[in-house]
Amino acid sequence: MKKFFAICAVALGSVSGHASAADLSYNRFDQQYDWSGFYAGAHAGYGWIKGADSFGSSDRFDGFLGSAHAGYIYMFQQFLFGVEIDGSLLDINGTTNLGNKEEAKWLASARLRAGFTHDRFLVFATGGISAAGVEFTNPEPA
Repeated sequence: MKKFFAICAVALGSVSGHASAADLSYNRFDQQYDWSGFYAGAHAGYGWIKGADSFGSSDRFDGFLGSAHAGYIYMFQQFLFGVEIDGSLLDINGTTNLGNKEEAKWLASARLRAGFTHDRFLVFATGGISAAGVEFTNPEPA
């Protein structure tokens, strides 16, 4: 019986191969998803607002908007740094029940971005400046 187990062990050992590691010098940052590069995009939409203030005036505004944005992201190991700009053309306008006309014409912003990545998971903070072109017109008193 001992001879049988010895023959089976030798036979099994000669048929099976040895296990080896694929890459012993593995660095987890070498296989990370790369977020770096230039990007650009555009979007369009429709906006509206309906509300009232504490003086009894109610507002209703609506209209279309179109926007474009572009940016660049640089990665250093698992850290991410970037810059982005965007601009929008608006046609959102309305008149209050007091006769005031208001029109939003454009929006623009520029911001910096910093974050941390883990493969396809990204956490970031962003901050910057923005500006808007809004026109208010009051009716002439009677």
